[in-house]
Amino acid sequence: MKIHLCIIALGIGVACADPHSPAGSVVRIEPRHISSSLSISDSSTPGVIVVTLGVRGDRALGKIGSFTARISYDSTALTFLGESALADGGLRAVNPTSGLIRVAGAAASGMDGSTLIALRFGVTDRAALSRARVDIEELHEVNRTDLRSQLIRPTPPGKAP
Repeated sequence: MKIHLCIIALGIGVACADPHSPAGSVVRIEPRHISSSLSISDSSTPGVIVVTLGVRGDRALGKIGSFTARISYDSTALTFLGESALADGGLRAVNPTSGLIRVAGAAASGMDGSTLIALRFGVTDRAALSRARVDIEELHEVNRTDLRSQLIRPTPPGKAP
């Protein structure tokens, strides 16, 4: 009887170890690299531009569920005028101070990463646009995936990449 039990136990152990099962395979998924950008477009009002904060990845991103960011700018050459409305169902908050704007956004159904928020500025010196900087502090897909670790930090002005 002992011999039969050992053979049955050995047979069950071998049967459970299927080398062709997907669990036996390891698939490595490389992390995405996500970068932020500030794009500039002229508005219909002379002397006013629209600055749009967006993100893009080296692979497809899901819809963005929430974000927070800081945008720094030269307040001697740019004057913050307000937020430009976006018709994507997202809720946004803007906290401006001289030279720094904190922004946040969230959307239960997600928002397109290419246009997280759009802000209007009065311009007295267009060269100041190239000195504007963004720092994304939080970034989550609508499925709650935290994307912070995949963000590529921008190179500070005057530093080699």
